[in-house]
Amino acid sequence: MARDTEQNVASPDPQSGGTPPKRRLRWRRGVLAVSLALNLAVVGLVAGAVLRGPPDRDVSGGRMMGARDIGFGPYLAALDDSDRKTIGRDFVRRVGSPSQMRTRIEDHFSEVLGALQREPFAPEVFEAALDSQLDELRAWQAAGVQSLVAHVDSMSEAQRVDFTARLESVIANPPRDLNKRDAGKGGKSGFDKEGFERPEQPDARN
Repeated sequence: MARDTEQNVASPDPQSGGTPPKRRLRWRRGVLAVSLALNLAVVGLVAGAVLRGPPDRDVSGGRMMGARDIGFGPYLAALDDSDRKTIGRDFVRRVGSPSQMRTRIEDHFSEVLGALQREPFAPEVFEAALDSQLDELRAWQAAGVQSLVAHVDSMSEAQRVDFTARLESVIANPPRDLNKRDAGKGGKSGFDKEGFERPEQPDARN
């Protein structure tokens, strides 16, 4: 009888293409785990910037863009403050104000938490909540691309040549390396530990 029970447990499910139920459950959990990891990795990049807010709280959009956190770091590092502010304002015009973005992120996380707390747990609801997050983040990334492209398109030939040269320099000397060099100068300017620009600090002797 025990052998028959073991055989029944391990027997393939004809509706699953020959995959035993336990193995199929482990496979589904694995897919969900990978989906969660990928989505949260992307969410963290944008949510971190938006929920923290910009260092100088420039809600006009000058430094709110957070595009450095969604894959545009080297490009923004190769631009001057004026260029970054212009791109940031255009980005905010496309996607909404900082408070609107924070609200959307909070709403998405509420949906995810609700799906996790649901009893019985419905993996398809959880996955749908994660996909909804990812769809919005993709839209923000696309808006960032459009803002950057529009600004570069507005440059003169000389400005684009200069931008290209500075971008090559940033790629050859990543912000983390620049940060190490700045640390030897007292760490008053340059880049923070995440590779983002750090505002210049006042001299403590003043």
